[in-house]
Amino acid sequence: MTSALVVLDIGETLVTGPDRGPARRVAELVGADRETARRMQRVLMTTDAAGPDEAAAALAPVVPAVPAAALRAAVGDVWEAQRHDARPVPGALSALTALVDAGIGLAVLSDIWPPYLASVRDAYGAFFDEHVPEALQTFSFRVGTGKPSPEGLARLLSRAGVAPGAAVMVGDSVRKDLEPAAALGVATVHVTSEAVRDERSFVPSLRLASVADLTPDLVAAALDAGVRIR
Repeated sequence: MTSALVVLDIGETLVTGPDRGPARRVAELVGADRETARRMQRVLMTTDAAGPDEAAAALAPVVPAVPAAALRAAVGDVWEAQRHDARPVPGALSALTALVDAGIGLAVLSDIWPPYLASVRDAYGAFFDEHVPEALQTFSFRVGTGKPSPEGLARLLSRAGVAPGAAVMVGDSVRKDLEPAAALGVATVHVTSEAVRDERSFVPSLRLASVADLTPDLVAAALDAGVRIR
C-alpha cells in the first residue's frame, strides 16, 4: 500500500494531556471569562512565539485590562507546564512504526502551540524526523491557521502529491478533524474511547478506541469504506 497517506492529529490522538487547554488555564489565572478564553486559544494556536513573553504580547490585545506583568506571569507558568504535559498514548509508536514498515506514508496536522509541541517531540521527535517529511508536519502556530478549516489538510495533500481518496485522517474531534476531511473526500478514523451518543450526525470510515489499534489492514479497510454520508 505504497500510495496511502495517513494524516495524524496529535492531541488526544497521539498524546493525552490536561483536561483544559492552555488558553483556558491562562484565562483562569488572570480572571478572564470563557468567551475570552476561546479568543485567547485562537491566538495561542496561531502565533509562532519564541517564548512566553512573545505569547503574552500576542494575547495582550485580547485582555487589555490585565496588567502586562500578570499576563506574562500567567503565560509563563502555563508555558513551562505545557513543556512537560504531553503523555504518549501507550502503543502508539509501535503502531506507527508498523504502518511505516508496510509502506504507508505519514503526515501530521495539529492545532498546537510551541511548548506543547516540544513536549510531544520528547516522545515522537526522533520518529517524526525520520519518517514524516518536514513539509508534511503541519502545525497551526507555524502556518497561522488552524482547524476546522479544511485548507490545512488540502495543502498538505497537495504537497504530498496524494489524492483525497488515497488518504485517511485520524483524529479524536469530529468537528475539527473528521468533518473537514470528509468534506474533501478523505476517509476518516475516529479515535475515541467514549461511547458515541449520536451516530446520525457523522459516521466515520472506521472507529477505534486508540490509535495504538491502527494497523495496515485497518488503514486499507478505512480507504475501502471511503467517506460515509448519512
